[in-house]
Amino acid sequence: VMNDFRLFAKNFIKIIDNNGNSIPFVLNPEQEQFINNMEKYNIILKGRQIGFTTLSLGYMLWSALTKPDTNYLMMTHHNKVTQSLLRRINKMYNSLPHEKYGELFTKKVISNRDEIYFDNGSRIQMATAGGEDSISGNTFELIHLSEMAKYPNEAQEEIIATSIPALAKNPNSKIIIESTAMGYNTYQEMFVKAWRGKESVW
Repeated sequence: VMNDFRLFAKNFIKIIDNNGNSIPFVLNPEQEQFINNMEKYNIILKGRQIGFTTLSLGYMLWSALTKPDTNYLMMTHHNKVTQSLLRRINKMYNSLPHEKYGELFTKKVISNRDEIYFDNGSRIQMATAGGEDSISGNTFELIHLSEMAKYPNEAQEEIIATSIPALAKNPNSKIIIESTAMGYNTYQEMFVKAWRGKESVW
């Protein structure tokens, strides 16, 4: 179970559904398809309520607990969203069966408004686009840029330029960009180029 994200999510993580009920995190078809096809550089044009952010939060939690000394970054477009996602990932961690299988789950050493740091040396950071630079000088196993089309337009290109060099130099590191559509901007250009398959690594 610890070696398979799908089994880890289904057996250990609880999420809140649209009816407000706490349920096991069983991947839906869109999440399953993404996990099966995820590559190093991923860009998603999404509909609402598909659950890619929830998927990334769970994947980061599983990865941080099972891979010592790795770093993860989730960036959003607004500070309130950033704080909401931090609460959600803490809720996921708290939902793990600590009493039954406590020896499986590394402990939190630091938990504040910016990050969770575990005693195995792994760290999950939350950041807001346009705020303090949380990318430069760090190395990440996974970077997720959520709702990138809503970032300040002048910040989108700069964030991409700093994110890619910040990925860990191993075959497992990944970057995920996802957003609903919002006008003409860097995200839109990147997605269209990837969709058309022209000169794009995405």
